Amino acid sequence: MSNQFNASQRKLLDKELLTDQDLLFLLRVSKSTLRRYRQKGVLRFFKMGNNHYYFTRYFIEYIEQQSHNFYKKNFKDNPDTLDDEKTNAVD
Repeated sequence: MSNQFNASQRKLLDKELLTDQDLLFLLRVSKSTLRRYRQKGVLRFFKMGNNHYYFTRYFIEYIEQQSHNFYKKNFKDNPDTLDDEKTNAVD
């Protein structure tokens, strides 16, 4: 999972709690998309005052699940496709 993020993003994942700003940076989504994720229950969070906080461990679980779903959807019939595409990209 760590190879999905650059160095500055990985540094954020060392924190126990993430803020809205952290998630906007990590997910590269708009504020309205993040709001929609909260409303639909996609991301677990809690609120203190006007601020939303997300436990890093739940965020990582979300990313891992999304990666797993993406792999199943796109490479379920031929798991070697991913390796073939990497090889062809070098040609």
